[in-house]
Amino acid sequence: MSLATLAEVGIKALRLQEAIDKKRTARRALDAAYTAYKQRRHGGGGGIRYDRDSDEYSLMLLATDREHSALCTAKYDLGLAQRSLERACKRAHKELKAGASAEAAVRRIMEKAV
Repeated sequence: MSLATLAEVGIKALRLQEAIDKKRTARRALDAAYTAYKQRRHGGGGGIRYDRDSDEYSLMLLATDREHSALCTAKYDLGLAQRSLERACKRAHKELKAGASAEAAVRRIMEKAV
């Protein structure tokens, strides 16, 4: 396998880890925004839950739209990074397989020559 292929896989793996970290951060930010909203509305954030079809839930979603959008973007970017790494690994695997086949062919030719 070429050094360029190894470098590509490594870079894609690092980008995937960055995307995972961004998603975690966005999730925490959204959770914090939900808690802050509930504290503003009710004076406490712990244990308060809204039914998904309630007006309070809709208001909370409107108030936390920026954080929710950031999480959606982070999830999308994570999917892109995962697919990109997968494609790079498949190319590396093909390259390894082709290299092993070529090496085996050369070995067979050399054995016949002896």
